[in-house]
Amino acid sequence: MQKVLIFIIEIILKTIAALPLRVWFFISSYLIFPLLFYVLKYRKKVVISNLQNSFPEKTSLEIEEIARKFYVYLADNIVETIKRFNISEKELNKRITIKNPELIEKYFNEGKNLMLSVGHVGNYEWFGSFIPKLVSYEVLVPYRKLTSPVGEAIMKKNRGIFGIIAFPTLETAQYLKKKYSKPFMLFMANDQSAHPYKAFWTEFLHQATSFYPGTEKLAKLFDMPVVFAHVKVPKRGYYEVTFELLSDEPKVLPEGEIMKMHAATLEKDIIARPEFWLWSHRRWKHKMPEELEFGFVAKKDRKVRL
Repeated sequence: MQKVLIFIIEIILKTIAALPLRVWFFISSYLIFPLLFYVLKYRKKVVISNLQNSFPEKTSLEIEEIARKFYVYLADNIVETIKRFNISEKELNKRITIKNPELIEKYFNEGKNLMLSVGHVGNYEWFGSFIPKLVSYEVLVPYRKLTSPVGEAIMKKNRGIFGIIAFPTLETAQYLKKKYSKPFMLFMANDQSAHPYKAFWTEFLHQATSFYPGTEKLAKLFDMPVVFAHVKVPKRGYYEVTFELLSDEPKVLPEGEIMKMHAATLEKDIIARPEFWLWSHRRWKHKMPEELEFGFVAKKDRKVRL
């Protein structure tokens, strides 16, 4: 029964996703954006609160304008995600450009695995799904598993249509230890709220912020150069990616340095174009416990709170 349901949902998604992007952008502008921003006011309190805390120097009018632009882009992101269920390789190749692929191809030619550090800036789903067609690496992408078995099956299949190897985050170490036919790139998004006692804490957008420690821990464990992906939106429906080397010798860096570089680099991108980051996410739902300090949580301070 579940397989039948998955098949039916996939047919429906592929059928509606066949609409041209220009039609989807019309729907985004005149239906989804007004619905999210004016009618439903989808997570608007969360968005405004996040913006106010991140940009304390801005006026209420400036905050409202950034919020409005964010909802415009959120609507576009929704329709682009739907379109992913029926978009050609040729179309995505036209819409996603890597400005300096030679930076990471150098490490591929040296036979080195690589950590690609990213945030949810721009269309993470398009870039994350299509990157195997843009680089020589085998691309591994950990993700947060959905609670719905039907939704999980559909999303995992769709994410892999262009060649990524997608797996639940908890299985990351297991997948990194496997043997692959060529060097792998670990595509690691790290800007979501981490458990307060299992996190790396640093100041980010004027706030004490928890990050998942895996970016640094895995880079050092598997001795992977760490490259950050800057994603820009030059115009609607188009993305430009520029790679920046954070470290090609992660093992020699002081503890916490890679995490600090990731957070600082992501912060600069967000400040430059705030409307393209995911402000509707409850990024600061975890507050830094008083007994902790910035950095990795020491083993003696780790706790499990249900």
